[in-house]
Amino acid sequence: MKKILTFTFATFMFLNINAQMRPSQGVLFLGVGADPFSIISQSINDMDGGTINYDVDKNTITQFNLNTEIGYFVSDGFAIGLALGLESTTTIFEQGSYDARYDSTQYAIAPFIRYHFGESGVFAEVAYSLGSRSSKFENDFNEGESDPTKTNGFTVGAGYAININDVVSINPSIYYSSLTTVTEDAVYDGISGGLDDLETKFSNIGFMLGVNLYLGY
Repeated sequence: MKKILTFTFATFMFLNINAQMRPSQGVLFLGVGADPFSIISQSINDMDGGTINYDVDKNTITQFNLNTEIGYFVSDGFAIGLALGLESTTTIFEQGSYDARYDSTQYAIAPFIRYHFGESGVFAEVAYSLGSRSSKFENDFNEGESDPTKTNGFTVGAGYAININDVVSINPSIYYSSLTTVTEDAVYDGISGGLDDLETKFSNIGFMLGVNLYLGY
């Protein structure tokens, strides 16, 4: 993972041909970024196991991610800020006459720091995220809603600010995140006879395309 981030950061450095604008102290910026809107559709024609045969007609997953942020440059090239994230996922399952739908929504806030390296256009960012995920389901027999799942973790990334003018920049970036989710009273404890929280740790690497609006020049 370190090699991937190092290579990506070096690539952003070599992309710089002309000197880019370096945000100065006192500048406020607003940003919006989105992971690609994705629709994943798969059809499982046959599943065999023991005496059971399954015919799945449809299993479709639709996911949308949106991230916004606001920051302030406390010194030349160095900013602090707060990001807000929204993730929405819908899964539709059909098997014969049986239909089911699962929806989940996650909200997160993430304080961050960002540093622009001179006028190279390259910047690095570190954020710590706190959020909550909720989900609900509906099928032919019943419907319900789960208790919220807490999330927390950190994200590090590097990007390249392509300045359109003194006010607007386009920012492709790569990021790595390490997150932990905690579901309260989700697993049975055979020793105590009660319920324990379920803690799950996972990591992710991805790309993002953002647009920044700079105010105060």
